[in-house]
Amino acid sequence: MAVTIKDILQTNLILVGVSLINTPEEHAAFRKDVGTEVVRAEIGLGQDIIERTHTLNRDRITVAGSSERSVIVREYPAESDLERLAQVAGMAISNTDLDGQEVQAFGYNIELVYEPDSEELAIKYLANRMFIPHLLQDGGWHLFGGTGRLLFQKGGQSWQARLEPRFNDDTTTSIFASLNLHRAESSLPTEDDVRDSLNLLWAEAHNIVTQLDGSST
Repeated sequence: MAVTIKDILQTNLILVGVSLINTPEEHAAFRKDVGTEVVRAEIGLGQDIIERTHTLNRDRITVAGSSERSVIVREYPAESDLERLAQVAGMAISNTDLDGQEVQAFGYNIELVYEPDSEELAIKYLANRMFIPHLLQDGGWHLFGGTGRLLFQKGGQSWQARLEPRFNDDTTTSIFASLNLHRAESSLPTEDDVRDSLNLLWAEAHNIVTQLDGSST
């Protein structure tokens, strides 16, 4: 059997403990480097700024920063778009005054929707591939569906995958999958690091989907 990837919904880089592009001067420098229009917006509560966003509409990339973390996200990317996302991430970091800021951890994420050729309901498809046969059958239970979150190690790195029916709809055949690559490091990634990690994430997400499709119990 095979699967059809319907949509890559987004891919992103999350930096915990770092707020990016916080001043008008940093915004101006960032806009000059990226070479395209950047729409800046702020969400505030009283005198406090809760979140700043910097959106590159042409690239479908947004840099969102708060006091606790920053997210650099590309909506509906193709694989060829990962290079530009890595460039923008590098520019956002390099144009931010990081004095007094310390990254606590960071991670890369990808979200996608796919359709198995089996035409099974997604909830049954996942149960058949993620749980042992006859689970709890001796207790009189009949397993008819399931979703899952997987934690694993590969290549010395920590990964987390989540799979469930799209929109948690028990009647759909479409499956939502997300994959996270976690890095517990104290230094910010370089543009090359971001590029390599995004490419790795992309490949592993497709690999997991393919392997799961072939693992029917």
